[in-house]
Amino acid sequence: MTLGNKIQELRKNKYLSQEAFAEVLGVTRQSVSKWELDQSYPAIEKLVEIADFFGISLDELLREQGKSINTSESEIQTINSTRFNREDNTVSTVGNTDKITISKEIVWYFIGWAVMMIIVILLFGLQYYFAGFLVIQVFIWTTVIWKIYRYIKSKSSKAEHLS
Repeated sequence: MTLGNKIQELRKNKYLSQEAFAEVLGVTRQSVSKWELDQSYPAIEKLVEIADFFGISLDELLREQGKSINTSESEIQTINSTRFNREDNTVSTVGNTDKITISKEIVWYFIGWAVMMIIVILLFGLQYYFAGFLVIQVFIWTTVIWKIYRYIKSKSSKAEHLS
């Protein structure tokens, strides 16, 4: 049963016309008609008002009949005990203070460092690869490139938050 059908059925069970129901919600009769025909959907605030008016939960209003969530107890336990924090890219489990840091930036840093080392080997041969100053140079340049990348990324993320 669609949302529109459910709204229509609930309205008819209360013996309300579309016009009377629209008046209760503060919308036009045409809006109610469009909802019932599934041509448009009510705004979230109106969904709350509709559910309250008919004395049902939003879940009952929105869920299709016969559909239920089939989740085993162990799946619920796993979902409830694992948390992912988008702010600092960490995964933690409830009751466990250990955190596993998942940072793409660190991985890309080491990939960049390895690529720079391969370039040095290809350009200058193995004798310079083992020379300490080239290894240090590669490390320094990788760090500089990394800092530039972080600076650009922080500026772009600030610009996204402002827009």
